[in-house]
Amino acid sequence: MHLMRNMNHSHLKTAITQILCNINNTQRNVLLALSGKVSQDIQEIIRKRPQIFAELIREIKDMPDHAVIRIVREVRDGDW
Repeated sequence: MHLMRNMNHSHLKTAITQILCNINNTQRNVLLALSGKVSQDIQEIIRKRPQIFAELIREIKDMPDHAVIRIVREVRDGDW
């Protein structure tokens, strides 16, 4: 409990989200997104190419899920 007293509000919310993910076996990124947060690894990826990722997100925002999933699979399975 002492550790939690020293954490700022944002870090505390993130820590609680991580605990909930572990308890509920839920994807961490989903809970973070629902609380208006983005995981650290995703933040780092976006920071490396912010313009490209902003454009990508804006382009796919209105696409149906099956189209986005197809893109994800193509990228994941691609031969780069």
